[in-house]
Order: sequence, then C-alpha cells, then structure tokens
Amino acid sequence: MSVTHWKRMLGAAIVVAIATSCGGGGGNGTSIMPDQVAPTVESVQVTRAQQTDKVIVRARVFDDQSGVSAVRVRGITGQQETLTVQMQREFGDQYVAELPFNTLRIRVTAQDAAGNLRESDEQLVPPPNPPAL
Repeated sequence: MSVTHWKRMLGAAIVVAIATSCGGGGGNGTSIMPDQVAPTVESVQVTRAQQTDKVIVRARVFDDQSGVSAVRVRGITGQQETLTVQMQREFGDQYVAELPFNTLRIRVTAQDAAGNLRESDEQLVPPPNPPAL
C-alpha cells in the first residue's frame, strides 16, 4: 500500500472517531433536572380517639419527582410545649400519627428526597369527647 492510501485510511478513521464521540458525553440527549418542587400536603384531618381522647392526625402526602422521605406532625400542647412526631405511612399516600390528648394545634411538614419542604396550614384540634353518662 502506498503512503497516500494509508493517509486516507487514517483520515477516515479519525473522522469516524470524532463523529461517534461528539454529543457532550453521550446519553439520549435528555438531562436530569434537579427536583426543586416541594411535596404536596393535603387532606389534613384531625380527630380524637374515642376511648383515650388522643389526637389522631391523617394527611395525604406525595411527591412527583424524588419521592417523599419524611412526614412529621408538630403539635403545641396546652402547656405551650412543642412536640414533633414522625408520621407513619398508613397506605398509599396516606400518613397517620398519634399525639397526646392535651395537643391544641398541629401542623404537618413533608420533606422529599431532594430536601424540599412543604408545611400545611396550622389546624386547631377538636375539643375532647364529652364524658359518658
């Protein structure tokens, strides 16, 4: 083979290598956008247990991007003490927690895997059940 033939083959190989390696690191042309949207907290319900008067808090919490990582309920008691309780997944997007009977106000906070936070509006706890006759 002549030198000219080798130069053509080498030039063609370089063009092929450059053409197949362009594109900014491969992939399918899409980029992953960081999750900047906080989870959704809705349908917060506050009730009292029949026998114990403990406060039961339920909320629907979901996140469309990175997923829910934590759901907590913060309560304020009659002695103005603040307590925070981790809510447990009851089923699907539904979370539940139990707070002491002397809780007066609550607020639900959700965090997603990216660290975004969303807090519900404050809700008043219904009064204790009347005593049985």
